[in-house]
Amino acid sequence: MEVANFLIVLCTHLHTTTRMNVALQDLKRRLHDEQMREEHARMVRVRHYLTVSCLPKPEASPWMYIWYYGTDTNFLTVTSLCRYAVNTLEVRFSLFYHIPTFRAKGGRPVKMKHHHQVLGLLLAFYVGSMGHTTLCSNFGVPHSTLSRVL
Repeated sequence: MEVANFLIVLCTHLHTTTRMNVALQDLKRRLHDEQMREEHARMVRVRHYLTVSCLPKPEASPWMYIWYYGTDTNFLTVTSLCRYAVNTLEVRFSLFYHIPTFRAKGGRPVKMKHHHQVLGLLLAFYVGSMGHTTLCSNFGVPHSTLSRVL
């Protein structure tokens, strides 16, 4: 009788151990899948991410060259509006869009200091089929600033 009980206990223990090993393997597989999913998401973010050090300063960005030296043709290409229309729209836009001033207490300095930069960014985004990386390069702003403005 004791041998039979011992065999039952041994069989139960073997069954439990096997079941736990299967559960552990399933948990390891799910953990690996989650790690791969996280790594893929990180790589996608890194692939599309531009650091501030590689971007031009907003004051020296291609948009500022278009703003200061561009012709109506350049403005039509980027914004689908002529210079006069952009200037008129900027006057109206500046009444509704507040650009915070730099505070001596601290905080990050403002990247886009002029209303025409924000307006140009919005118009270029809505008119063109440019991606965020191209907009970041053309306006000299990091992705976080671009996302906040858009």
